[in-house]
Amino acid sequence: MNIRSAEAAKKHPAGDKLSLHYLHAFDYLAYSYLQQAQDAKALEVVETIQGLDSPIQPHVASAYTLAAVPARYALERQQWSTAAELVPKTPSSYPWDNYPAMEAITHFANALGAARTGDKQGAEDALKRLGELKAQAEQNSAYWGKQVEIQRLSALAWHQFQQGDREQALQTMQSAADLEATTEKHPVTPGEIIPARELLADMLWEMEMYQQALDEYAIALIRSKNRFNSLYGAARSAEMAGDKDKAEQYYQMLVDVAGEGDADRLRLQQAKEFLAAK
Repeated sequence: MNIRSAEAAKKHPAGDKLSLHYLHAFDYLAYSYLQQAQDAKALEVVETIQGLDSPIQPHVASAYTLAAVPARYALERQQWSTAAELVPKTPSSYPWDNYPAMEAITHFANALGAARTGDKQGAEDALKRLGELKAQAEQNSAYWGKQVEIQRLSALAWHQFQQGDREQALQTMQSAADLEATTEKHPVTPGEIIPARELLADMLWEMEMYQQALDEYAIALIRSKNRFNSLYGAARSAEMAGDKDKAEQYYQMLVDVAGEGDADRLRLQQAKEFLAAK
């Protein structure tokens, strides 16, 4: 349906500009491909978005897609270095100054990627810019200002974690997840770039707090159903916590969603290997 939507939108431009509906469909399409581990198809969407040479209709949905699709592709696949190197305000011809919350998406990817790779200065630079964009965004929209703050807190938590302050990092990450829980999904997006609750569970996993991680992944899946990384995290956490039955349940759910995905998605390989060994 999203492919058909994009095709229809391309036939009906907004005057002399590519319709926002064309880009909007591609964000949903990229999200779907990534949850199904169809990374080659997701990459095609990224390359299509980055290769656009037509004027684009200025709109929050257009800006969101331009920033979100490359960020999703890197972050969903744990490509931290790639995320850290994404260039904000791409394409440069787009009126980004009108969409601070959308520009913030790339800086969030930069901050999280830099934090996860130990690039202290890169993380701090991106976090500073997120603070500035949060102040700009909330002037016109409390909702989008809050979304930028959730991203800033999430990236800050992982920066603190990487710098060795794990207790503070966990508190900051909990704050981000709690703040996100007070918000609703916006119609412009299929879901958060990376849900804060999932990032909290990831952090608990890294701290070997497997049961707590499992609990948080389960909560994340209520809000964001069938997310690949939350299903994998829940399965792996259950496995490490010694609950083989629950691990099998989540691994099976993952394979049901992404069983036809690309063979080189390591997490999908692990799920299939676990189920084959039962």
